[in-house]
Amino acid sequence: MDKYSLIFKALGDETRLKIVRLLLRGDHCVGGLAKALSITDSAVSQHLKVLKEVNLVEGKKVGYYTHYSVKRESLDLVVNEIKKW
Repeated sequence: MDKYSLIFKALGDETRLKIVRLLLRGDHCVGGLAKALSITDSAVSQHLKVLKEVNLVEGKKVGYYTHYSVKRESLDLVVNEIKKW
């Protein structure tokens, strides 16, 4: 499967799409995302793992917590690829 197919597959899940939308507004830790989405921390972690595997999300350690953000350059590549179609 090519990288764009993997990205679209990752974004095809409603919860992961919501996570990306939240992260586009600002960085969040797992607990903050879990609270905003009304799901467990472990569920958020599993979704973040998938998003990290397709290079859409990155984490940065801040003290005890890891703050996650969208890798905008990766998202821009996807958007530009769509525009070519």
